[in-house]
Amino acid sequence: LIKIKEWVDKHDPGALVIPFSGALELKLQDMSAEEKQKYLEENMTQSALPKIIKAGYAALQLEYFFTAGPDEVRAWTIRAAGKYRQQGRNYIVEDGDIIFFKFNTPQQPKKK
Repeated sequence: LIKIKEWVDKHDPGALVIPFSGALELKLQDMSAEEKQKYLEENMTQSALPKIIKAGYAALQLEYFFTAGPDEVRAWTIRAAGKYRQQGRNYIVEDGDIIFFKFNTPQQPKKK
């Protein structure tokens, strides 16, 4: 593992290396939640999958958020950043545009 890390540092400085055991992940996948928790505590180890998933999202420049309602909970994946442009009133709206309207209302006289 040390030789691999040295090679990665030499050829791609700053790249992330996440060591994991495919055998361990396969074993954990076949266990129930209680068995998995007990096994991880007894062997003082943890799954690398959450770290791999988060690193993958970061590398692909993706973010996620959750919505919850009475019937379902959902995870949504979106691009981390898109293009932000300010357009005038002559802009023609296209499919996929997300619009934030800004406006300034004149001060209304107070009613007596």
